[in-house]
Amino acid sequence: MLAIYVLSTIGSTLIYPAEEKILPALVTKDRLSKVNGIFQMTYQTLDLFLDALATLLITYLSLNGTMIISAFTFSIALTFYVKLLLPKKLLIPKNKDFFTNNYWQDLMKGWNILKNEGKILILIIPFAVTNLFYGIASVGLPYFASKYLTNSAIGYGGLELTSSIGGLLGSLLVQQFSFGKKKLEKWVTICLFFSGISVILEAIIANFVPFLLIIFALSSALWISMMNINFEVLVQESFNPHILGRIETINSSIINCMIPIGSFLGGIIVQNLGSNWTIALEGIAEVITSIFYFFIFNR
Repeated sequence: MLAIYVLSTIGSTLIYPAEEKILPALVTKDRLSKVNGIFQMTYQTLDLFLDALATLLITYLSLNGTMIISAFTFSIALTFYVKLLLPKKLLIPKNKDFFTNNYWQDLMKGWNILKNEGKILILIIPFAVTNLFYGIASVGLPYFASKYLTNSAIGYGGLELTSSIGGLLGSLLVQQFSFGKKKLEKWVTICLFFSGISVILEAIIANFVPFLLIIFALSSALWISMMNINFEVLVQESFNPHILGRIETINSSIINCMIPIGSFLGGIIVQNLGSNWTIALEGIAEVITSIFYFFIFNR
């Protein structure tokens, strides 16, 4: 089972950089925010329904049955991906500056370009640390929901459903704006700051008015959705589309490697400090990272 989970994670890690490389090769820069917003809107719409469905399946069916349904759904998606044919000339340039026909050399070329860009790499490192605290919060969230909402999977599923609605609203809202690179930087900072404030308020308000958890969960998901889309556009606009796949792979590796560490720490924090701290720490990390971004963008 663990081996299947590892293979699934590897597959999802490969899909997203490929998707993020394809988009700038197909659309103009001024439409990247809109197109990325549409992609995220699609994901969030599916999450909106599937989180609720997953809650029902786990509640009323066995875990094995839920996993079988999940595998069948992924096989349908795989069928559509196989049918996706893209013109080779869109993805591979005529000159070979970006390709050496050696995977590791190509990857190192991507790393060197990322390192030379400077500012993007400086942004990725603190974002990776923020993801560490996201991993911590993801462990604490089920305990947090059962403590303050309902002591069953329905409370956690309801909180996830609310977050999906917030993410959907964020992906819809971000499509209404078109920014230059400078404004994108400011917008990334603002969105991350307000997402962090919303998460901190979640942890605080739970002890007094638990119902308001829903409002702040929706707010934090809305802001972080807009932040993620704008951050993605910022990266896409900073690099040639033909090198972007490797840049995104390196970015994802740096950012996502922190989540398992956070998950491990999350269990320790829940056991010793309680679930509230796992949520609060995520919000604090986001606020601190947004302040760091503010100084980086304005220096």
